Amino acid sequence: MANYGSATVTPVNLASRKAGNAINVGADPAAVAVTPNGRTVYVADEGSGTVTPVDVATDRPGQPVTVGAGPRAIAMTPGGRIAYVLNWPGGSVTPIDTVTATRWRRSRSARTRWPSP
Repeated sequence: MANYGSATVTPVNLASRKAGNAINVGADPAAVAVTPNGRTVYVADEGSGTVTPVDVATDRPGQPVTVGAGPRAIAMTPGGRIAYVLNWPGGSVTPIDTVTATRWRRSRSARTRWPSP
């Protein structure tokens, strides 16, 4: 679970419905996406302009990947190779190669302004 405003995410055991210890990530985590194999959670750190991978087995954050201003949403491809990050308010999408933990070139979306929540 992303804890916006606290620079942490909290793992939740869905079977027991119990929260684990908070994990430090970038500023203002806004969204999370899980790889299809369940091994890594990617956290969109809106306040840092980064995405932080978190190893599910160890609850340890990896090296953040810089993606652009205001990453607010993240989605995985079905195979889990690419994470697409929506950067708000810049109106761009940044793909991240999850195998190499590197970003690809950002692309502009068709619509450059989204309404604030």
